[in-house]
Amino acid sequence: MAPTRRHRARRLRDPLSVGFEAHRGLLILRLRWHERSARRAAASDGGLVDSPPV
Repeated sequence: MAPTRRHRARRLRDPLSVGFEAHRGLLILRLRWHERSARRAAASDGGLVDSPPV
């Protein structure tokens, strides 16, 4: 659902929500980066990942 003009204006008026959205975006970006690097490490190790001894 696309944001309406009213919804967009309300979000821009509230600096706290703008900061929260920016922070949330950075956290998601960081999580994706870690996930991608973990996949690359698993692929280069032949699919083996570090796991605790059983």
